[in-house]
Amino acid sequence: MQYSLTLILASLTVATGGCNLAAFAGYMLIPGPPKKTIKPEFAGLEKQHVAVAVYAGPETELDFQTIRLEISDAVAAELQKRIKGTTLVDARRVIRYQDENPGWNAKSPERLCTIFDCDYLLLVSLIEFSTHEMGSLRLVRGRLKAEARLYRSLASGEGGLAWRAKELFSVVHPPETPVGVLAQNDWDIRIQTEKLFAEALVKKFYKHKVPIEP
Repeated sequence: MQYSLTLILASLTVATGGCNLAAFAGYMLIPGPPKKTIKPEFAGLEKQHVAVAVYAGPETELDFQTIRLEISDAVAAELQKRIKGTTLVDARRVIRYQDENPGWNAKSPERLCTIFDCDYLLLVSLIEFSTHEMGSLRLVRGRLKAEARLYRSLASGEGGLAWRAKELFSVVHPPETPVGVLAQNDWDIRIQTEKLFAEALVKKFYKHKVPIEP
């Protein structure tokens, strides 16, 4: 494949005599940075039925009334994208149960698995969520900190804690600027921050590659 690509690019370069194309050809042939494979911390979600339950404190829900739905949907989309055959309990069903049962988080996760008729319950506990830069009224930057645990249903015969994140998830968007950015509406910042969190969380459940740091 590499040999064929080299021949094609060389032919195009000769035919056009273009320096830009030659430069592009050279760029295409430069090997990417070396990568290493990261094994999943838990690899048992393939073809499983999963419920995502998000806990957010009263202050967070007061400022972001749909935060549980947004994060649940982001995580569900990433799970279905990355893990073959995974199905999700409707997030609205989970949230409706939470709203109708204020003490839901006092119940055992295994009991919640039975209530939602799922194989696993992925519990996300929000510790911090904000879209405004600290100390500024006009600048925005998404910040999210959370912990996560995965529980197995008793129906499997070995219910209980299946996986727990080794450390807090902490994401920032945009991360590349020294200060927050000006914005008329922080909605995009909010959605992108939640997406980054979902990507970081779901990577714990499937094999993936990352660049090797020098």
